[in-house]
Amino acid sequence: MILFLGFVQLSQAQEEPSQARQAVQAVSFDNDLRKLFANDGTLNRGTNMMMRTFDNRRKIYQGSPYVFPYWLPADIYLKDGTVLKHVPTKFNVYQKQALFILHNQVGDSLMADLSAISQFVLQDSSGNRHVFRRFAIGEKNSDKFCQVLHEGTYSLIAHHTRLFLPSDINKAQSTGRYYDKFISRVDFYIVNPERKLAKIKKSYKSLLKALPPNKEFEAYLKRDKPDFAKPTDLIAAIEFYNKLFGQQSGHKQSN
Repeated sequence: MILFLGFVQLSQAQEEPSQARQAVQAVSFDNDLRKLFANDGTLNRGTNMMMRTFDNRRKIYQGSPYVFPYWLPADIYLKDGTVLKHVPTKFNVYQKQALFILHNQVGDSLMADLSAISQFVLQDSSGNRHVFRRFAIGEKNSDKFCQVLHEGTYSLIAHHTRLFLPSDINKAQSTGRYYDKFISRVDFYIVNPERKLAKIKKSYKSLLKALPPNKEFEAYLKRDKPDFAKPTDLIAAIEFYNKLFGQQSGHKQSN
């Protein structure tokens, strides 16, 4: 499928300078966008509907296979240094972290080649930026895109996954659930200065085990009692720890 139709011919004499610049930008962007797809020049076709393993005939379902269930503008950073700006994107974490690029306004989409991407940044309607970067996680230390929730001397990342539960209405042990369901799961990791990862649970004990001992931090946890069931409280705790670490070591925290 051709990604952009009706490219302007740059050699046309009647073309205005501004139109010529727009044409050059369009051709350049099109060439860069093609780097996201298969090396043999073919385009991996995707869909912004449910995946093949999901029964599309059922129109009643809960949840979503995507981290965000709607199209968001993304800045996509390729390994060769190219940056694609404001590309309508969805990140599917149910089917092997598929990244979908919106092709047109009627919902047709294309599946990007993740091997070409180093990181991508989604921006929501409130202007919040959601950074996704590669990290080696799990038992096999496989390369996965994780959301960077806080970046500093000790960083906090989140690995998003989805579990799919089909309707059981026709099964012998039916619970009466007539709809398909996606269940969201998020695993949190601390990344130390050597880029080693420690998986943490939503508890003080788990967090203290993942970080070097610090009495001021322990006092902060007892005093403020952050609720780690809330990602914002967990982020605030790591930010607080990094400030203490910076004061003690003279290290300037990166933002």
